[in-house]
Amino acid sequence: MDTLLTRIRAGLRLLTGFFRRTAQARRFDEEARFHLEEAVAANVRAGMTPAEARRVAGMAFGGQARFREEAVDETRSRPLAELGHDLQNGVRTLVRAPAFATLVVVTMALGIGATTVFFSIADHVVLRPLRYPEAGRLVVIRESVEEIRQMYPTLAANAGHYLEWRRRCTSCAKIGAVISDPLTLTGRGQPELIGSVRVSSSLLSLLGARAALGRVFTESDDQAGAERVAIVSDRFWRERGADPAMVGGTLTLDGLPWTVVGVMAPEFELPKGQELGNLFPLPSNLGVYRPLALTPGEIASPGNYDYAVIAQRREGTTPAAMESELDLIAADLSRQSATKITLGAVVIPMRDQVTGSAGRGLVLLLAAVVTVLLVLSVNLANLLLARNLGRTREWAVRSAIGAGQGRLGRQALGESVLLAVLGGVIGTAAASVGLKALLAVAPADLPRLGEIRLDGRILAVALALSGCVGLAFGALPALRAARSDPADVLRSGVRTTGPMATAAARRWLIGTQTGLSGLLLIAMGLFLVSFVRILAVDRGFTTTEALGVSVTLPLGEFGKPERRQLFYDEVVARLGRLPGVTGVGVATALPLEGDTQVDILSLDPDPRPELERPVANIRFASPGYFAAIGTPVTRGFTFTEADRGRHVVVLSEGAARLLWPGQDPIGKLVVPGSNDPVAEVIGVVADIKTTSLERAGSPIAYLPTWTRPPFTATILIRTAGDPAAVVNAVRALVGAVAPEVPLTKVRTLAEVIATATAQRRFLLLVMMVFAITAFATASVGIYGTIAHSLAGRRAEIAIRLALGAGPGRLERDVLGEALGPVVAGLAVAIGTVVVLGRPLAGLLYQVSPTEPIVLGGVTAVLLLVTGIAAWIPAHRATANSYPADLTGE
Repeated sequence: MDTLLTRIRAGLRLLTGFFRRTAQARRFDEEARFHLEEAVAANVRAGMTPAEARRVAGMAFGGQARFREEAVDETRSRPLAELGHDLQNGVRTLVRAPAFATLVVVTMALGIGATTVFFSIADHVVLRPLRYPEAGRLVVIRESVEEIRQMYPTLAANAGHYLEWRRRCTSCAKIGAVISDPLTLTGRGQPELIGSVRVSSSLLSLLGARAALGRVFTESDDQAGAERVAIVSDRFWRERGADPAMVGGTLTLDGLPWTVVGVMAPEFELPKGQELGNLFPLPSNLGVYRPLALTPGEIASPGNYDYAVIAQRREGTTPAAMESELDLIAADLSRQSATKITLGAVVIPMRDQVTGSAGRGLVLLLAAVVTVLLVLSVNLANLLLARNLGRTREWAVRSAIGAGQGRLGRQALGESVLLAVLGGVIGTAAASVGLKALLAVAPADLPRLGEIRLDGRILAVALALSGCVGLAFGALPALRAARSDPADVLRSGVRTTGPMATAAARRWLIGTQTGLSGLLLIAMGLFLVSFVRILAVDRGFTTTEALGVSVTLPLGEFGKPERRQLFYDEVVARLGRLPGVTGVGVATALPLEGDTQVDILSLDPDPRPELERPVANIRFASPGYFAAIGTPVTRGFTFTEADRGRHVVVLSEGAARLLWPGQDPIGKLVVPGSNDPVAEVIGVVADIKTTSLERAGSPIAYLPTWTRPPFTATILIRTAGDPAAVVNAVRALVGAVAPEVPLTKVRTLAEVIATATAQRRFLLLVMMVFAITAFATASVGIYGTIAHSLAGRRAEIAIRLALGAGPGRLERDVLGEALGPVVAGLAVAIGTVVVLGRPLAGLLYQVSPTEPIVLGGVTAVLLLVTGIAAWIPAHRATANSYPADLTGE
C-alpha cells in the first residue's frame, strides 16, 4: 500500500510539473510572439515588405530558424494538426475576450434553447408519423349528410353504414370502429367512473395493439351475445397494484361482472378527446376496453352517428380514390334509407385528423422557429464581423509572419463554430428544463401531448443547427479575415473600421435582425389582441362563483326514470340549504363543453320534409338551472315546479329564430326531437357558446329533466364566495344521498373558460416566448455590434472631438447610423404582414393583420429599445475617447 501511494504521489508531481512547465512555456511563447509581432509591424511601417519585415525581426530576436519553422508548420502541417492548432488558437482568443464570448454563447443558448423546445413540440405533433403500423396509410372515415352539412360538415359513422363499408370497400385493407362508453366501477372502494370504449377486434389489429399480459380481442369476442370480456389499460392496471392475477378475474362495471382477459401494452394508446372528429369524444383517462359487439338495435338505428371508423388504405390506393368508392356505397345507402337523406363519405388522413386545428398553429410555430434561427444567425454574423473588424491589426501581423489567408479564414470560421456549438450545448441542456415547464402549462387537448419529449433526434438536430449557424454566418467574418491586406493595415498604425462594403454589410444585418424580430412581435401583438377580444365576447352566462359537478348514475340502481329524478331532486334540495350556496341547477351539459344530442326541431303541424327542418341541441335542465348559470331570460319564463306533468320547452334565441323568424314564440308548439311529444314554448333564453368562444353557439331546446331523467348530468352550484370551498361538502352530500354514485368531474365555470381557450392561450404563450427571444437577441446583437464597431472608431471619434464636435452631436450621428437600418427593417416587416397576412388572419379573431394598435405599438417598442441599445455604446464611446487614441494604442 505504501509503495502504491508513493507511486501515485510521484505521478501527481510529474503531472503537475508537466502542466506547470506547459503553462510557463505557453506564457513565454505568447510573450515572445507579442514582441515579434510588434517588431514586424514596426518594420512594415518603415517601408519593408511583410516577408522582409519578418526576416529582419526574426534575426533581431535571434530565433530566425524557429520562426521560419513555425511559419512552414502553419502552412504545411497535416490537416488534423492544423485543426487542433486552430481550435487551440480559437480557445485562447476567446479566453482573452470573455465578455464577447459570453455575449455570443448566451445569445446562442437562448435561441437554440427556445428553438429546441418548440421544434420538439412541432416535430412530435405535426411532423412525425403516428405510432401505429403503416401509419401513412391510416385514414379516418366520417359521414356527411347534405341536408345538415352547413351546421355539421361531418359526422361520426353510423353502425349499419360501417358494416356496409366493411363488407363492400375494396380499397380498405382493414377497417375497424370504436365508440366511447364510460362505465361506473364498483366493488373496489369508492365508486369510480372509468373511461371506457367499445372497440372492434379489427381496429386493435390494424393499430398494432398487443397485450402485455393475457390477450387482445378476437373475432369471436366481437359478436353480440358473446361472453362479457374486457381488457384493461396499463395505467388502470398499475394504479390498482399491478397484480398479474387481475387477468382472469372480474370487474364490476355498471353493476355487471366482466372477465379481464388482458392488460394492454403500455406503449399503445388510442387518440383522445375529439382527435377523431367533432361530436365524438374519446376519454383521455382510458381504463377499460370492451368488444364492440354491435347489437341488432344499434345496426338498425339510422339516425345515430356515434362511431369513429379507422381504415387502412390498400397499397397504391389514394384517399381520394377511397372516398369515391365510399361515396358510391353511401349513394346506395341513401336510396335505401326511409328518411331519403343524401349521404356522403369523407376520408381524412389519420394524422391530419388527429392534429386537427392545432396543426395550423403549430405550422405557424415552425415558421417562428425558422425566424428565430435566422435572427440568431444574423446576430452571430453581426457580432463576429464587428469583433473581427477590431482584429484587423492582429490578422495583418499574423499574415506578415507567414500565416496564409486560408489559415486565417479557417481560424475565424473555427472560432464562430466553436462559439455556436458551445452555445448550442448549453441551450440544449436548458431546453430540457424549458420543455418540462412548457408541457406543464400545455392544454390537455394538445394532440399527441404524451409523446412529446427531448430524444436523440431532437438533440442531434439542435447540435447540427448550432454547427450550421456557426458555419453559415461565420463565413462572412472569415472571408473578411482572409482578404485583409497586412501592409495597408500595418502602415496605417491605427485601428480601422473596415471598408465601406463591410459597414454596409453590418447595416444590412442590423436591418435584417430588426425586420425578423419585428415580424414576430407583430404576430405576438395580433394574437394578444385577438385573445383579449375572445375573452370579452358575450358568452351567454356568467362565470364567477360557480361550480360544476358531474355525476353518472349506475344502470342497475338507477334503471327507472323515477329513481333518477328522485336523486336529482334530493341533491338539489340539500345543496340549496348549504351555507354560501345561492343557486343550484341540473343540466345534461355545461356551456363550451361541446354539442350534445342533436335532433330535428319540428313545428306542429310541420308540412316541410324532415330534412328541411332545423336541427338543434336537445338538453335537459332543472328549474333552477338558468338562474344558477346566469343565462338571461329574454322572453317568457323558465321551468318551475308547477310545470311538472306538462310538456313544456324553453328555446334559445337561435332556436326560436330558426322556427319563427321575427315572431313571438311564446305559446307556440314544437316537437323537440324525433322521439319527443309536442311541447309548448314557455320561454326564450339568451344563446350560449356551446363549443367555442370564437363561434356562434348552436341552437338549443331545453326540456325539463323529469321529461327524460338523464343518467349523466352536471350539477351547477352558484356560491356567494369561492366555489372551491364547497367541493368537500358537495362530495359528502352526494355520497350521503347515493354512496354508489361517483363525482366524475369537478370544475368551476372559470376553469371551463380556461379549458376552452387553452390551445389559443398556449399558442399566444409560445409566440410571446419566440417574439421576446428574437427581440432580446436582436437588441443584444445591435448593442454588441455598435459597441465593437465604436471600439474600432476611437481614433475617428477622438479626431472629431479634437476638431470641436460635441459629444451630443456624435451620439446623435451614431444613433442615426444605427436607427437607419432599424427603420428599414421595420418597414419591411410591416409590409410583409400587410402583403402576406392572409394565412395569419385565419388564426385571429376579430383582428385584422393590419391592426393599427399593434403596428403602432411594435414600431414604438422597437425604436425605443433599439435606440437605447445604440445610445449606450455611443455615449460610452464619446465619453471615453481622447486625443491619445489618435496613436491607435
